[in-house]
Amino acid sequence: MGEIFERRVPEIPFPWTGERMTSAVSGQIEIEHLHRYFLARQLCRGRDVIDVASGEGYGSALLAQTASSVTGIEIDQKAVDHANVNYRNSNLRYLHGDARKLPISDSCADVVVSFETIEHVGDQISFLQEVKRVLRPGGFFVVSSPNRDVYSPANSAANPFHVCELTPDEFADTLAGHFANVRLLFQRPLVGSALIYRDLSKSACEWMTFERRGNSHFEASNSVPRSPYVVAIGSDGDLPLAPASIYIHTDEVGTTLSHASAYQSLIDEVDRQSKRAEAAELELAELRGSNGNLNTVVAELHARLAEAADHAVAATAGMEVRLREACEVNAEIEAELQVTRHRLSQGELALSELSAAHRNSDEIIAGLRGELVAAGERAGASVAQLHIDLEKACAKNSNIEEELRLARKKLAALEHLERNLALARRREMMLSGGLRRLAADILHERRRRIVEVERVRDDLSTDLHHELKKIRGERDLLQADKARQIANDLSLRFQVRQAESRAKKAELLAQKAERIAVEWRMLYDLVVKQVREPIYKWMPKGLQRKVLLEKR
Repeated sequence: MGEIFERRVPEIPFPWTGERMTSAVSGQIEIEHLHRYFLARQLCRGRDVIDVASGEGYGSALLAQTASSVTGIEIDQKAVDHANVNYRNSNLRYLHGDARKLPISDSCADVVVSFETIEHVGDQISFLQEVKRVLRPGGFFVVSSPNRDVYSPANSAANPFHVCELTPDEFADTLAGHFANVRLLFQRPLVGSALIYRDLSKSACEWMTFERRGNSHFEASNSVPRSPYVVAIGSDGDLPLAPASIYIHTDEVGTTLSHASAYQSLIDEVDRQSKRAEAAELELAELRGSNGNLNTVVAELHARLAEAADHAVAATAGMEVRLREACEVNAEIEAELQVTRHRLSQGELALSELSAAHRNSDEIIAGLRGELVAAGERAGASVAQLHIDLEKACAKNSNIEEELRLARKKLAALEHLERNLALARRREMMLSGGLRRLAADILHERRRRIVEVERVRDDLSTDLHHELKKIRGERDLLQADKARQIANDLSLRFQVRQAESRAKKAELLAQKAERIAVEWRMLYDLVVKQVREPIYKWMPKGLQRKVLLEKR
């Protein structure tokens, strides 16, 4: 038993416009499209696949049953939305994009599938370049195109959605300009029979086709002649083995053909009985013209004629019954055909009305949605503006209250400052003379002590400098003597150590002098602080700033 797999059909199919196949269409178009996707489904097992021009999404969903991942790309946004809603799967996604500028990264797919797309594209070179860009090394391209010689013969109406149709040779040459290896498969719908080896591994490679050409002639060939579609596989690496395949579709056509066959057999039986009656009449005419025993002959002829008449009557009655039955069957078939045609026309009319109503309803709903969205936006903007105005008013009110509070606080502070100013003026009048003299004495004492400390520091620095200079000279002399007599004069080493000890003592003395200077500075600052702080509390701010400036 072979593999059983399911084709998912959405509850509400995507509308049929004639540009792309949808699940709303059945019959021969459905058979042709499904057969191509079934073949690609076998070739895509375990691979990352991109389906360009995925349409309603049914084909990408079939590929996702065997592929590792599938990305369907479609230029119609409504078809993309419909596919994302009705064909959900963990390894399947649908994107909006143009076949000439695919919205995916380089080298991201093992297989690119695109059926009945290239004839819709004017710039077919850009399309094939995009396919090459997204294919990984060793990947392959499965593509189909109508055969212009059969699909669009001379003087036939053109498909309004097709931009550039190709013959099989043009199709192969176009693909060969982008892929090193190309193989073509020819597709043709048919009603007939198939003879296939049970063990295909041991079968012959030759293919035979027998086609009826008129009522009495047939054509035998080694291909599939007059194929309206061509499927191609292109790759820069090795091509996958794509088996020849047959799509078997069982429908009401079998019942109709059986009725037609029964009707044809009844007509053949009537023709045979009519020929027998004509033969009997000819034989009777010949017997009447002979010169033999007329009575005997006539009697025999009458008997034979009566027998033939009985047979003819019986045959005629039977044929009339069968003919009436055949006519009734034919009438039933015609009635069924008329009902079917009527239903089909009603269905087409209803479909067109539903499509028009659907389009009108979509337009009305879209308009209402747009108006509702616009009204919602206007209402939202109005509410937002009201909120902003309310917030501004609240902020303004709070600002006014805050300004009023600050004004009151400033007024109280101003009153307090006025009272302090009056008190300070009285204290300044009382203390300004003594404070100024005291401040002058403090500053004079500070300058005297600073000069004394700096003089001591300079004396110590001078003495230290001379001592260090003298020690360094002695050390240099000792080092020179040591360099000359280092082997046998131990006294020089002792002197050097003494000199180094004196140098260390001089450095310690310098450090001590620095510490003394720092201590003097700290003592002076402490005295100044102890004397100044009690006075500063009673000094006016202007006088404080003046004292600080003099200090600096």
